[in-house]
Amino acid sequence: MLIATMAINDAFGQRKASLTVIDGIHWLGVLVIQGAIVGALGV
Repeated sequence: MLIATMAINDAFGQRKASLTVIDGIHWLGVLVIQGAIVGALGV
């Protein structure tokens, strides 16, 4: 869902596809870090 939203926004703004890839990698990293923190806390 998130990648589709980013792709649509980037296409509408006439940005390069590489920006969508970079943003996707960034958000994947953010979610992995959040998951690691939540997992470490045992919530």
